[in-house]
Amino acid sequence: MVGARAVARAPADGYTILLGVSGLVLQPLLVKSTTVDPFKELAPITLIARLPLMLVVPRSGPTSFDDFIRQAKENPSRFSIGNYGVGTPSHLLSIMLNQQAGLDLPLIPFQGSAPLATNLIGEQVAAGFLDSVTARQFSEKLRFLAVTGTQRVARLPELPTFRELGFRSFEQDGWLGLLAPAGTPQPIVAKLSKQLARIVAMPEVSAKIENMGIAPVGSTPEELLTVMRNDSDVYGKVIRSASIHIIP
Repeated sequence: MVGARAVARAPADGYTILLGVSGLVLQPLLVKSTTVDPFKELAPITLIARLPLMLVVPRSGPTSFDDFIRQAKENPSRFSIGNYGVGTPSHLLSIMLNQQAGLDLPLIPFQGSAPLATNLIGEQVAAGFLDSVTARQFSEKLRFLAVTGTQRVARLPELPTFRELGFRSFEQDGWLGLLAPAGTPQPIVAKLSKQLARIVAMPEVSAKIENMGIAPVGSTPEELLTVMRNDSDVYGKVIRSASIHIIP
């Protein structure tokens, strides 16, 4: 949160902006001593891109989401769900899956996406939630079962969304967004938003973003604020219900 704190305290003149991610919203929910309130101290500019999260298993694992749920209920001792860190979307989605699917699988934290992917490939963990960038890097060695978000991934049109499978509140994606210090004049925010959205929409730029495994957006400030509020609402309920706290 060092960068967020620096931007929040910078002059509100449009010359200092922050590249933020979903952790910007999660941090205040997890760490009581967090020094930046993103809703009070930062001003959304634009949502650059969305990063879907995917439930993945080793290549030798279940062949479909329904197969995964069935096997996990029949042989729970053989299954666990890995995540890339306590309090991350990967961890919170794992809790939600357990709750909504009627499972009680162990949740195994790793220190990042790459270690989680490595342990999935090595079959040390039975399933896990990976971000689309990491999942793309290891796609030949993993099997994808479902994806977050409101629509299917263009590069994996056969992969169902959790919404299609009947699961609630899995519309949350990871995201990349730009924010300015609170108090930045609205005309400046509007101009930045318009110009940055235009850049994201350029074919050469959007192609590079898509090649990384993420979906380019380029939104209004209001749309980014809506995404942030939804994350806070959905994940906040999970954090409170599971009594998750991180001591820095």
